[in-house]
Amino acid sequence: MKRINYYLAMLIFIVGIFLNDTLICRAAEAVPEESNFTNLIVFVRFAGEDEFIDKEYAWTSVRKITDNSYNTAYYNVADYFQTVSSGKLRMNSVYLFDGGNSLTLSHSRGYYAKYSEDNQEGYQDTSEKYGRMYELKVDWSNAVMAAIAAGNPISGYDGTTQYSYEDLDKNGDGIIDAITIIYKNTTQTNISVQWGDPLWDYQDYTGLVTINAGTRTLNSGEYAQLTNGYEKDPGDSSGYLYKDANGNAIISLEKVVHETAHIFGLGDLYNPKS
Repeated sequence: MKRINYYLAMLIFIVGIFLNDTLICRAAEAVPEESNFTNLIVFVRFAGEDEFIDKEYAWTSVRKITDNSYNTAYYNVADYFQTVSSGKLRMNSVYLFDGGNSLTLSHSRGYYAKYSEDNQEGYQDTSEKYGRMYELKVDWSNAVMAAIAAGNPISGYDGTTQYSYEDLDKNGDGIIDAITIIYKNTTQTNISVQWGDPLWDYQDYTGLVTINAGTRTLNSGEYAQLTNGYEKDPGDSSGYLYKDANGNAIISLEKVVHETAHIFGLGDLYNPKS
């Protein structure tokens, strides 16, 4: 892992600029060969929300758009990191579902957002804000462990390919290589999400997830959380989607690569207060 981090750290970290136009990558039908890093993707919706992973945008389901973006499209996240690491990092993204569906949290989205007259269950001060941020980690971590305890396998995006829990720890250090939490996209207007808020896109660390991998126990570590957009306005399914050279629908890879790069120790080259 340290060797991988070394090569990644040499990258001038201007993530996402011209990414979709300049990335050198493999053909769309290829798959990661002998991957040495596993990214566990978990789709999550908040209490009271409907399922979203099979909803289609540009005639493609959210789960397929996600897998295109991470694994198989002509421009994808795995190719990006393989390229910038000079072939040292070969990432494969896998999935955890709950009976083929996304995982459901115990609290609503508004609970993790700022208080307002329109969102009276939100947090009211900084102390409560950071308390809710920790609760969010606990919430999705519990959902992950409950899904595993229920016998759900680690699989490909459509469930046809299955992996062992051991595959989540490619370097054998007892830590899951990476987890990516993808929240349901929303057009909810009664909440506000700003930089540094619990629902913002960011990378963090938590050891709250514990998985029995047969002969040993795996713990979570680095993770990223994202809320991806798939449409610009209601009814406009092309707003935030791109098409690769083979016509596969993908999301913008800018923030996905940005937050994933933080998992490898790359820092921000900007001042969030400016």
